Amino acid sequence: MHTHGSIKLFPLQLHSGYLKLDESIRNTFIKEIDKQTINSSKDKDAWTGDLNNNNNLHENPVFQPLFKLLPTIINSYCKTLGIKIEKFNPYITRAWGTKSYPHQSISQHNHAYASLAFIYYPFVPENDKGLIIEDPSLANEIIPGLFIDESYNTLIEPCAATSKSVALPVTTDSFIIMPAKINHHTKENPDTIKCRYSIAVDIIMILKEATNVEPCLTPIHKWKLCNGI
Repeated sequence: MHTHGSIKLFPLQLHSGYLKLDESIRNTFIKEIDKQTINSSKDKDAWTGDLNNNNNLHENPVFQPLFKLLPTIINSYCKTLGIKIEKFNPYITRAWGTKSYPHQSISQHNHAYASLAFIYYPFVPENDKGLIIEDPSLANEIIPGLFIDESYNTLIEPCAATSKSVALPVTTDSFIIMPAKINHHTKENPDTIKCRYSIAVDIIMILKEATNVEPCLTPIHKWKLCNGI
């Protein structure tokens, strides 16, 4: 009789945890986001600051308790990946709040222009559906188009190896940091009457020194503005 085993390759690495910020601090975050959303609509899509002229929370003193903790998290995550963080300068390029009513969701997207995506949750109601992480590669799809919704339970037994997405649980005060190119979205949460709040941060990793290095962005002081465009 033959023997066999399973080999799993190329795992996606994310970090999650808790910032352990006091409730009073988290409430100030929520109040500030509420101020920004005062004229927002309550249609199907959640309010996101990046699409509503509020993408600079990193410059707002109210949110500094969060951003003071971010360097340590970036360092820890990069070291886990084997990235020599001392070779890079991380820059926050955008940071914005989101507010989702129970019937609202955030459609699938990524932040591919950036290097890292960081998401913090000042408040998450019970029974939340989590952050849905999508797998764009579908590495185990042996027949093109096999992993479509219609195939599950007819041609495919649902399992981790054939899953197109995974729901990461999120709770109040939790955070997630991941490669910015990863597709993600949220679902409606009809099991609550409360809103869900999050803060998203885009981070670009730029080399401190580009000598004898081909990939990655060179140091900003080496850049030159191309006028006349």
